[in-house]
Amino acid sequence: MSRSMTRTKTLTAPSCDVTDSFVASVLGRWRMLVYGNMDRDWETLIDCEPWLFMESMHYLMNALLAELGVAIPLAVSFSFMNSITEAGDCEMLLVWGNPKGGHFDPYNVVKKCTALRLDEFVWPSRFAFLSNDTEKSACIKQWAWTVSLVVKDMPKGD
Repeated sequence: MSRSMTRTKTLTAPSCDVTDSFVASVLGRWRMLVYGNMDRDWETLIDCEPWLFMESMHYLMNALLAELGVAIPLAVSFSFMNSITEAGDCEMLLVWGNPKGGHFDPYNVVKKCTALRLDEFVWPSRFAFLSNDTEKSACIKQWAWTVSLVVKDMPKGD
């Protein structure tokens, strides 16, 4: 088992570190995941319940990880101290493993389980993210840059 943590609040993502083509590829994957798993177009998320936006952000993280060559985790969890719809910080937990009977255990009772926690992870405003391409791009660049700092600790995808 590998557990890693980094404080992300003080990090900044230089725009040149994450390319616009990378962002476009992540957005393409994300839009397909939202449509395929939620049966809706991403534009409709602005008028939905906040938890639907949060679910779509799980798919955004999956799209970003796939683009980075990381295995899709069993679970993506965002923990909030404040709002899930306003911009701020959260904690993100990613869990990979080999579940048996629908269970996973980050304490390695289940073989090959890996959990990674990032605290002070940047969370976007739902309205700004969904209505402004510049905000959407900036969020994805920040997420990609932050995750890339610990990508070596993550299981690789196919």
